[in-house]
Amino acid sequence: MRIAKHIKAVCKELESRNLDIVAAQFSGGNDEGGFDKVSAFKLKSEVPDIDTVSTWDVGTGLSQDALVEDPIDTYSNNEIDYSEMRDNLLKILDSYYGSFAGEYNTSGVILITQKKFAFRADETIQNYESRTDSYTLQELDELIPHS
Repeated sequence: MRIAKHIKAVCKELESRNLDIVAAQFSGGNDEGGFDKVSAFKLKSEVPDIDTVSTWDVGTGLSQDALVEDPIDTYSNNEIDYSEMRDNLLKILDSYYGSFAGEYNTSGVILITQKKFAFRADETIQNYESRTDSYTLQELDELIPHS
């Protein structure tokens, strides 16, 4: 799996920065697309099961529960360097949509905690459909060839 090493790199960076979750919202299609908002959070409460995090939770709930909310999208001017995390998130998104070429529309979110990855998107190509992926760190370990 091409994206496993990028997911694991984000997981490790969250752990090293003592952050709980990163939420990367994206949209695109028709030759344009990318991240709309990307934030990393340290939460007041327990980290939610990201397979059950709703769109509302990504947009509002995580912010309301945050002790720390660091914007890490490309356009943010942070004192903290998140360039490696941004690069890994872009490579994950690229593995799903590439240059966003084609006549379709999509919007969704990539959620990563220190232990799990989830991808959710709503797509309209010829028909509307939902697309999801989810992996634990243990499952990713099994997908990455060990040398």
